[in-house]
Amino acid sequence: MVTKILDCTLRDGGYYNKWNFSDEFVQKYLYAISKYVSIVELGLRLLKTKDFKGPLAFTKDKWLQKFDLPNNVEYAVMLNAADFKDSDNIKKDIDYLFPLNSDKSKISLVRIASRFSDFPFLSEIINHLKFKGFKVVINLMQISEYSEKEFSIICHEINKFSPYIFYIADSLGCLNPKKVSSILNVFYKNINVPLGIHAHDNIGLARQNSIQALNCGATYLDATLLGMGRGAGNAKTEEIILELFYKENDSYYLISLFEFLHNYMRPLKNKFNWGGDYLYMLSAMYKIHPGVVQSLLTERRYSMVEIINIFNFLRDIESKNISYSQINEIEVFSYANLDKSEKNKNYPKFELPFFDNILLVGSGPSAEKYASELKQFAENNNCLLVTLNSISSFTREGFHIKAACNPIRFIADKEHFLNCKEILLLPEKLIDSIYPKNINKSQKIITYNIKIASDLIGFTNHSCTLPNTLSLFYALCYLLSFKKANIFLAGIDGYSKGDTRNDLIDKIFYELSIKVDTNLIALTPSIHKNILHNSIFNF
Repeated sequence: MVTKILDCTLRDGGYYNKWNFSDEFVQKYLYAISKYVSIVELGLRLLKTKDFKGPLAFTKDKWLQKFDLPNNVEYAVMLNAADFKDSDNIKKDIDYLFPLNSDKSKISLVRIASRFSDFPFLSEIINHLKFKGFKVVINLMQISEYSEKEFSIICHEINKFSPYIFYIADSLGCLNPKKVSSILNVFYKNINVPLGIHAHDNIGLARQNSIQALNCGATYLDATLLGMGRGAGNAKTEEIILELFYKENDSYYLISLFEFLHNYMRPLKNKFNWGGDYLYMLSAMYKIHPGVVQSLLTERRYSMVEIINIFNFLRDIESKNISYSQINEIEVFSYANLDKSEKNKNYPKFELPFFDNILLVGSGPSAEKYASELKQFAENNNCLLVTLNSISSFTREGFHIKAACNPIRFIADKEHFLNCKEILLLPEKLIDSIYPKNINKSQKIITYNIKIASDLIGFTNHSCTLPNTLSLFYALCYLLSFKKANIFLAGIDGYSKGDTRNDLIDKIFYELSIKVDTNLIALTPSIHKNILHNSIFNF
């Protein structure tokens, strides 16, 4: 049985650069890799997209014409079965993605990334691709998560589909060689098509799992150069070549491959830093999709404590299908799924002292830069000082509220909140779920509830409705209920240019501004719209 390598560097590596490899990179890659592998998976053919993606997310036939494609390998693209779930006309969609039949196209294989839940509509996709002359490959994701009963059904369905190859994909990166053997033996005995494996390297076993798959009857191995791929990456093409072929066949001459690795792949590795580490290993143990880890690390929005808290939350729910594109929903989801413990009515209620003005301070760098001026402003203007979460560069004794509504961030700083001397502004649900039954009686707590609704923004004296758990707007809704002429803002600097969270914040500012007469005035630099801008030095 001849072992064949499918290299999917361009397709899987595209999760880091949005499939926007340069033409030079693609051509050099093709020359370098074609000597050592049987199949090159060039990219995706996406039916749907919500943002900019480079050419290899679509891999159109016209675009491929610019390249000299070596003719000693076969070329593949990947489809996402989920793209067709709500399709009104699957054949029409396939014809749109594949306007040329295989005899007119550079593409001869089409891989379908699929879950078991996609099987009901998979046959129509497969049959029409076969009608157009393509070899169809099924890539079954999250293979670690199926039961014996499901494996039996899967085997039956795969024999009916009769694909060119059937791949198992260790999407969560949690398999070991023993488990690979157990799974592959089931398929080897029960299906009538060649087998392949797509191994992720979360726990550092991608190469070992791939070799074990060969020992259990697999013919095809997925791999990428330097393991480039989503999350912790994949089995490394160069290592598979060295282990399986180099000693046996002198024709695997490595100069061109290693030159490409050094000149083109190493710079990408330095830039994107893919590969396994302790977080990817933990995500595999918790059955968390590696794309979630990649998103958390790429956004640099969360501290390590917050990331671990997200992991702990996801571990306890059915989270394996939460993808990297849904990371912004995790905070909302976690709030909705807080433990429903017996309500804690023992915490002390607190009434605010009289104040003339309000100063709301966020965590942007300008809050620290102008801390002394802001502190003086708060004192001179008898401000109620409100800061978000645990971050605060100064205080105003007796007039300082710390507001929090995001469970993930709150848990990360739980000890701080349990012992802080400032006034706390918290939703009752957060208090009930996280605080011990006997709260420190000296703590001052104001309850203000929040309801999450994607398309609603509003507030009363007792609660607010918002599309997310941003503490900024939770606190702002509470403060707007005082109906003061002005609310002064500081440290609301904004995210980096191009970050879509800026647009969301601007939208909520707008929605609130049209509901109230209160002026929202930034005293420190802010990129946000729909608020007034002034200077702390003008007061």
